Amino acid sequence: MSPASGPWLTYFPSEAQAYGLVNRVVDAGTALDGARDLAAEILDGSPTSVRISLQVMDETRGIADVVDAVTHPTSAFDDLMTSEDAIEGMTAFAQNGNFCMETRKINSGIAELTR
Repeated sequence: MSPASGPWLTYFPSEAQAYGLVNRVVDAGTALDGARDLAAEILDGSPTSVRISLQVMDETRGIADVVDAVTHPTSAFDDLMTSEDAIEGMTAFAQNGNFCMETRKINSGIAELTR
């Protein structure tokens, strides 16, 4: 372990969360449940949004400066904003104020199974 990584490992969970090093803290012995809850939250979102998020994280992985990473040019957001998911979501929200991705997930799953 390098000397620079030592201080990162000495924070209490609540301190690490307060400094933004982790986005959530779970009780001892509940890490698997916490991971499953996080996975369920991710799966509730648009599959396209998850794919684009992973793409952007991959593209910016080696950029140390936060401002440079956030302003990194990418076509990913163009792809997201013109996707069926985005158009369907914005239309549903404009019509009734909410949107459920479940139908698209089910239909996408059926389409994947029949290909």
